[in-house]
Amino acid sequence: MFTLGGPDGLAKYSDNSGTGSNNQGKHVKHADSGAGNMGYDCVTCHTGYVMPQDSTKTIDIGFANWVKPAAGSAFYGGQNTAKYAGKNGTTVPNDGGLGDGSRQCSNIYCHSTVQASNGTGAPTYKNVVWNSGSLAMDCTSCH
Repeated sequence: MFTLGGPDGLAKYSDNSGTGSNNQGKHVKHADSGAGNMGYDCVTCHTGYVMPQDSTKTIDIGFANWVKPAAGSAFYGGQNTAKYAGKNGTTVPNDGGLGDGSRQCSNIYCHSTVQASNGTGAPTYKNVVWNSGSLAMDCTSCH
């Protein structure tokens, strides 16, 4: 069971409605500080946000500068029942409109090899799906 609002749940608007999602995907894993979770501040993935945006019911996705690669931008393709806006150089399809349904994050440090396999150079970035654990990486994936 999931809740609306706060790090354990999903965006909650003043009319008590949410995004239309039937689960919170990896929100708890990333935002909650409990055992086994990452405990990231909201601004790690929502930098430049004004959340929730009651008037437009838009979720701002803006990966923090330390999360994005030095060149290029991060990407998030949200669910197709919620509106998204890209912030802080983060690309979202249909910016200001519905997500593309992929629920995919890509080109972010958190899901990369951090450096090339020879110990130097550019990392390899993995594409991960928000509500799937099959492609997830954490520090122990490399260390």
